[in-house]
Formats: sequence, C-alpha cells, structure tokens
Amino acid sequence: MIAYTLKTPNQYLFKDSLDILYLRLKNKSLLEDSEKSKCQKLPHVYINQLEYQKEVVLISKILEQDSFERMDTSANKFYRDNNYIYVFQENPPSYPPLKCLDLNPKESIIFDNDYIKDKNNVYYNGIFLSKRAMSFKLVSNNGNLNIYADGKKMFWNWSELTYQDFKEIDFSVSKDSLKRIYFPK
Repeated sequence: MIAYTLKTPNQYLFKDSLDILYLRLKNKSLLEDSEKSKCQKLPHVYINQLEYQKEVVLISKILEQDSFERMDTSANKFYRDNNYIYVFQENPPSYPPLKCLDLNPKESIIFDNDYIKDKNNVYYNGIFLSKRAMSFKLVSNNGNLNIYADGKKMFWNWSELTYQDFKEIDFSVSKDSLKRIYFPK
C-alpha cells in the first residue's frame, strides 16, 4: 500500500517523507492464520469537544507521538496519548477515521469491547451516548443483546432503545419497573 520508506515514531505510527502519519493496524487474512499489517493514512482527525461541534484538524498538530499507544482491547480501535482518547472508527464509517473523544485518557475504561467511558461520558465505537457515565450499566435481559441504561435512557449499540423495541425484549428483571423508569407516559 505504501511505496516509500517510512520513519517510525513508535510501534503504532509511521511517518512518510511528507510528514503524513500512518496508523498501523492488524488484519487477519481470510486465507492465512498469521496477522498481516496494513496502514491507514491519517492526515486529519476529528476533534469532538462538544457533542454537536466537529472540527477537522491536522493530526500532526495534536497527536503526541511519544506517548501514543493502543489501549488494551480485543480490537484495534481505541488509542490514547497524554492528552486525548482516539477511536479508529470503521463501523459506522467516518472520515477522517480517527476521532478524538471527550474523555480523560487517564480515567477511561473500555468495556464490552466497543464501549468506552470515563467518569463523565460514554461512547460506543466513537459515537457519543450519554453524559451519565457514573450510572451507565448493563440491564439484565434473557437474550443475547447487551442493553445498557443510564438512569434516563436505554441503549443498544449506538442508538437509544425505542419503546417498541423495549416491548419485544425479554428482561430477567421486572419489565414494569423498567417501563416506569425509562418509558413513563
């Protein structure tokens, strides 16, 4: 994919002769059992300081290369440096694919592989979900869905659970009490 020599700032980043950064990702080949490397060109990044405000900036101006590392997770999607948490957002796709999240890099934890939170905010694959991180928890149900709630809303993946969806899920806790909390009418 890359036809020229890259300088290596650290094990996850490469830089070409034009000082454009590349993120090294691992891809499992369908034909082989070994891991193959691929690189993603990263000239820009989304800064998401506020939920409704998106600003595209040059990644080389904000990324701290010496402290940049992949966070401990089963997927190659969450990274951090001393200043930011980053998500490599492939699903749903985003351009630029690297995005800064409004999370404290020293307090952030990954849970259920795709969710990340600090003491304030919760994201799913880089999509903002809730400002109620302290009360964000898994709601018991008898199915295979991981339904989360923050005390005001219920979520499945990156979307808020609708009442119609709620009615069709078999919860192992009292559905009436959940209805009173999350769908009062």
